[in-house]
Amino acid sequence: MNALRILSVGLGLLSLGSGVWCLKHQEAARRFLRKLPRNQAIGRVVFAADVIWAMALLSQMDLGSLNAWKPLAYWGSPFLYFYVVLRLNEYLGAQAVALFLVLAAKPVLSVCFPRDEPARLVIVALAYAWAVAGGVFFCAPHWLRDLVSACENRPAYWKKIAQIKLAGGAILLALAFLAF
Repeated sequence: MNALRILSVGLGLLSLGSGVWCLKHQEAARRFLRKLPRNQAIGRVVFAADVIWAMALLSQMDLGSLNAWKPLAYWGSPFLYFYVVLRLNEYLGAQAVALFLVLAAKPVLSVCFPRDEPARLVIVALAYAWAVAGGVFFCAPHWLRDLVSACENRPAYWKKIAQIKLAGGAILLALAFLAF
């Protein structure tokens, strides 16, 4: 099984699972998403994963004349983590998840890059959508709160988004077994 098929199956199952959860357990899903933008516990855990992931990516980069600054970044990352968690934490959940979306786009694009199937562009577009959404929600985390609130107040939107997630998951699974 190639990496693109594994990625497509994983993303498809994740999308299907979250879509089913949003339809079957609407109140729990709404409660979770309502609290996510300002959730300190989730924000701390996800932001710790973000910092570790970013440092792992930094270790693989060639920064040219700035390579001498890498040790400072490694040693400074725990201080950055604690500073953000203690001082800049109003929308920590939203910003940590947004940064995670930006970081998650990189391995997805790395898997898709060497392939030549046209169907890979569906996953590439999804990864770029994550990166753009992550950038927007990192810079304006209150927009995530407003988006969740808008969908929560309109049950038809909530159901439509869950159905779109189910359809997207089905498309990704179909691509995994028919195109990759």
